[in-house]
Amino acid sequence: MKHILYFSIGFCLLCLFCSFLFKKTPEGRKIAHEIVKGTSEEFKQKYGLRFGGVSVSAPNGVYRELGIEFDYDRKLSKSDGRYVLFDVVTSFLDRINSVDSFEKYMQEVPFTGENVTINIYIRPKDGTRIYHPDIKVFSFFNGKLRYSYDTPESEKRKGNYYLIETETLEEAKEILKH
Repeated sequence: MKHILYFSIGFCLLCLFCSFLFKKTPEGRKIAHEIVKGTSEEFKQKYGLRFGGVSVSAPNGVYRELGIEFDYDRKLSKSDGRYVLFDVVTSFLDRINSVDSFEKYMQEVPFTGENVTINIYIRPKDGTRIYHPDIKVFSFFNGKLRYSYDTPESEKRKGNYYLIETETLEEAKEILKH
């Protein structure tokens, strides 16, 4: 009787393992991850940004949003951070919109600033905390660049930054021209 029980348990575990092993990754997910990987590698080489994660909104395999999170190990001035963030956002959008095979998985064609999210977290290697007047997070979502500042007090409240400044992609483009 014990042998039958052990065999049954072993067989169930083998079936479970095989179902994970042979499960095919959806084509849209493969393409999205290749786009993210290419963008991450480009900006690791260009600015030293380290890939931190990916964010995806793709109900039923239809992509509404695609995003990348990066870590950077040095403080950036607002103007330098704007330049880097603008470069990442525009390159990411160009890359997404240039992959013809991804179009059938996109909710909106072409993707716009409303469909991408980028976060660059400033995390010095020595563990130094980043507080106002320095910017802690450079981000882009809902079509706007955001500069988030923190203080020791606001940091304790988790998720409530001391100050967040925003500008549209067009405003940032105009500032960068000058």
